[in-house]
Amino acid sequence: MVNASIGLLNGIRVGPDTAPYWDNTERKGDPTGPSVLNALRSSLSRTWLKPLLDCIPDVAYFRTRGSLLSPEINALTADAALACEFTQSSDPASWLSAREAAQVRQWTEAACSAPRVQQTGRYSYSIRDRGVDFSPYFNPVGWVSDRLLVK
Repeated sequence: MVNASIGLLNGIRVGPDTAPYWDNTERKGDPTGPSVLNALRSSLSRTWLKPLLDCIPDVAYFRTRGSLLSPEINALTADAALACEFTQSSDPASWLSAREAAQVRQWTEAACSAPRVQQTGRYSYSIRDRGVDFSPYFNPVGWVSDRLLVK
């Protein structure tokens, strides 16, 4: 049921809160718990709603402070926000390094220039003619923790 979540500004939070970790080990397999995995999956599963309302993904991370996410996953969260065409980050500005703040600026500028986004598969998109496929993260083959977590 999506209708109960529609707000006055035609925006919708489409899933659970994100968190600075891939999945909650205490709630493994629980799609309602806060995690990047659940936020990404929920957000990208509802991009079909974009013509009707804004899908607010709440997923983009850039910071390394207080985060268990690898740079690869941080970049994935930024791409997910671009795919949803609703770019925002919950990172506190005071927690960002100079390099991370520059990444946020560059990402925001790219988002403001209206990136061309086209869905090419269930979890795959073309963002400014660059293919981005989230499927390997949702349906992994083999061991994936080495690329998901900061060492």
